[in-house]
Amino acid sequence: MIVSASIDGESKIFLNFTLKLLLLMTLLVPLVVTETAFFPYVTGKSLYSRILIQASFLLWMLKLITAKELEIKFNWIVFLTILSVVISVITSLFGVSITNSFWSSYERMQGLIEMLHWLVFLVMMVSTFKLLDFLRLVLPANFIIVTIVGVIGIFQYHGIFLSLNFLEYSGQESRIDSTVGNPTYLGAICAINVFIGSILIITKRNGGKLTTTQTRAARRRNTQSETSHRWSEFLPQILITAAVLLNLYAVFLSGTRASILAILVSLIVVGMLYAFYKPELHNTRKIVVAILFALIITFTAFFGYKKSNIVSTITSVHPTIERFSMLSLNESSVSGRYETWKTGLKGFLERPIAGWGTDNFMTPWAKHYKANDPNDERFDQAHNKAIEVLVTNGLMGFVVYGCLWGTIMLYAVILYRRKLFQDATWPLLLIGSILVYLLQSLALFDTHSIQAQYVVIISCFSLLIHENKYFQHMQVRLFFSKLNVHTKGLLIAKGVASIALIIFVVYLANYLAIQPFSAAQTVKQAQAESLPWSERAKLYEKSMEKAPGLAAYPYIYMVNNLVVSGTSISINDLDSFVDISDKWYEKILEKDPSNWRVLFSAARLHQYYFLRTNDQTAIESASKIINRLRSNAPNIPEVTNISETQALLHAK
Repeated sequence: MIVSASIDGESKIFLNFTLKLLLLMTLLVPLVVTETAFFPYVTGKSLYSRILIQASFLLWMLKLITAKELEIKFNWIVFLTILSVVISVITSLFGVSITNSFWSSYERMQGLIEMLHWLVFLVMMVSTFKLLDFLRLVLPANFIIVTIVGVIGIFQYHGIFLSLNFLEYSGQESRIDSTVGNPTYLGAICAINVFIGSILIITKRNGGKLTTTQTRAARRRNTQSETSHRWSEFLPQILITAAVLLNLYAVFLSGTRASILAILVSLIVVGMLYAFYKPELHNTRKIVVAILFALIITFTAFFGYKKSNIVSTITSVHPTIERFSMLSLNESSVSGRYETWKTGLKGFLERPIAGWGTDNFMTPWAKHYKANDPNDERFDQAHNKAIEVLVTNGLMGFVVYGCLWGTIMLYAVILYRRKLFQDATWPLLLIGSILVYLLQSLALFDTHSIQAQYVVIISCFSLLIHENKYFQHMQVRLFFSKLNVHTKGLLIAKGVASIALIIFVVYLANYLAIQPFSAAQTVKQAQAESLPWSERAKLYEKSMEKAPGLAAYPYIYMVNNLVVSGTSISINDLDSFVDISDKWYEKILEKDPSNWRVLFSAARLHQYYFLRTNDQTAIESASKIINRLRSNAPNIPEVTNISETQALLHAK
């Protein structure tokens, strides 16, 4: 839904400006890193985005409350996005752990909380900005932000300005991750940014004019204006082109093959669509077809003769090229994902209607993991958005997800076939950016940074549809006027609603953002090896008390750090440690009974306690936990190993 509010006076200027500023500031999320917190590349981004979105929501709602007129316009893309989140909530209520679905984990900070925040962000973006605002303000701001992230990654590769502690320099043989903490995430956002930058080049060439909402009759009446060729007008295009090349370089240095392939495929698709858009572009068609055949021949030769001396020489130039040469179904990264998808689909067959619940992919993965799987990664995500939705939200979620993408594709086809563009270049590039996201989502999963890019391009596309004259007659509108009648009762009601809203948003900010981040900082403090275990255990417990919905990871780290660290701990402190562990073990499993990692950690601790104290009750407790562990993750190597250890301890 697109909600437009009309307000009067100075409050209009203030609210509109502040709201737009907060929404734009939210796009800074890829740059946020908090070294003082657990998972510094994730928890800080979560705090930042949630606080900014909540503050924006407060202003947006105040704007609606004080509006004199209100107009609600139906938009299929926004509606299906809302419906997909609603379905995620419903299926999670019937999943294996609503707590995990709601809170996710410190490593991801996703779940229903994050989905709801980005949904609200999407609705506010399409309701606050117009298409022209996107072309002149939102897309340029986003392009600059992601380009800065890419440049920081390039500096990281070349060992420049590495005084920042979070930028690790491992030599030029390693992949860059910049401020997003993972090379694949960096490649994903820079790949989308390549197309956003290309859109800006085209719109700068057109003088920032919108040429996509004209009918054929209007286009016939239009005459082309003379273009100025002064260098001052070419300078912005030159700078943006240089920035696009920097983004491409960052994608290459990240070594993210999914992103590189997504760029190539999207460029080919956009090129073909553009070449066949107008009959007179026959030379362009020849060039595009020639490039396509050249790429096919190049890739065929590269992979067909990759053991030859020529290809070996080429692959030795850079690790990214070498990674491409290793691309096959047997390569560890590819085979790991493939096996994970098959494992996930087995889980889907077990719960096909409503799935396992949002963010609960680890549960069916652990249950159906094959003992002979050579992959040693532990997947809490499917690394494929479609399969993730199918497994966690079942057919209910997958049908809506498919309808969303089907609607986007249908709109794109209508826009193309009806030839609704005077200049088709930048709308096709926008479609290309969406295609890049879709293709990457077949091998990756969403993060805060990727989600921000998705909302930007989908919001822009939604407004492209919404503001096009061809679709105007199809829109359903609800219009409410005279909402500013100054009766005493209405003024009191608006005042009470505004105060209640402020209190509600402040509570949400504390409960959903500040408290989890504070708990993440406490976990970071607890990891200090200089502290005695008596203090570290108290800090871990404090973090779990602050954010009980996220207690699983602090518990796992607390137990495993003690067991594998080899640090000394007195028997009295160990007894206290076990008491804390047992208390939180019960609390966590009460809300997430299938969490095999918590079960594994608890069994490991009781084995450790038995070795230190020779207490028979500890080994009996470990046996009970391991039996439960086997039913949830029967074939995972860690479970096999701990079972073998348990047999040896029993014999002892």
